[in-house]
This record gives sequence, C-alpha cells and structure tokens, in this order.
Amino acid sequence: MSDPTRVVFSTSAYCYHDGAILLVQHKLHGWVPPGGEVEVNETPRQAVVRELHEELGWRLDEHYQFGLANNLTCGPSEILDYDEHPAGPKGLHCNFSFLVAAATRVIRPCDKFAGYGWFTPNTIVQSLKNNGVHLARVFGLFGSAGGSAHDR
Repeated sequence: MSDPTRVVFSTSAYCYHDGAILLVQHKLHGWVPPGGEVEVNETPRQAVVRELHEELGWRLDEHYQFGLANNLTCGPSEILDYDEHPAGPKGLHCNFSFLVAAATRVIRPCDKFAGYGWFTPNTIVQSLKNNGVHLARVFGLFGSAGGSAHDR
C-alpha cells in the first residue's frame, strides 16, 4: 500500500535521434525511458542532466535547451509531461518528463539495465506494451518517423 504522506519526485528523458526514441530495459521496471529520482536540493532539470550522465554516459551542458531542437517544443519550463501515480511503499510518485534531442545513438549503459533499444513509431507498438501514452505523444510531436526497429 502507498504511503500517502510521502512524495517522491523523479524525472524521465525521452531521447530521440533520427526518428527513434531510446528506451532502456531496466532490470526491475522493464522498458522505460532513462531517468530517476530527484535528489535533495536538486531541481528536476538538474536531476535529468545527472541521470543522463549516470545512466547513459552523456554529458549535457548546463544550458542545454530540452525539446527545442528541430523546432520541437515541450511547453512551459521545458517539461514534456508531468504525471502522478501511487508507487507502493514509496508513496506518491511525481514524474517530470523531458524531451532530449540526442546527438548520437551511442550510449554507455549503466549496470541497472539488461539492454536498450532505439524504437520507431512503427516498431514500438509491436515491441512494447508499457509507456504507450507518453511515447505516442512524443512521436506525435515530430510526425511519422521511419527507420529500423531498434539498434542494440
């Protein structure tokens, strides 16, 4: 049962490159976008930059403009989406999602992951069942994209 008095903030990064979105196969949570919890005295923006470095080996400049590459916009404060849901003993989970224009498909995945893949709109539905709402919104931002199913 969720602890209604505890609130946990987290971030996720929907990284796109050449018409595909990166998902990681987390050993505990299945296929998800990279991301994690916001630490004490850290903003969601700082957290997503830190998580991308820890989980993928990417270093983003502190002034990186999320979601603004290729005329894509996220909305206010660079946030693509926000959602709240119960997270068992962790309490209420509040997640900020960011859109990241990846400069490369090369990553250095951390040991929490069993794998990763770059998925297109045509392959995401066939390959994965979770994250459908968020991914549909992300793919809708830049229209129908082609490309390979995923690169591992």
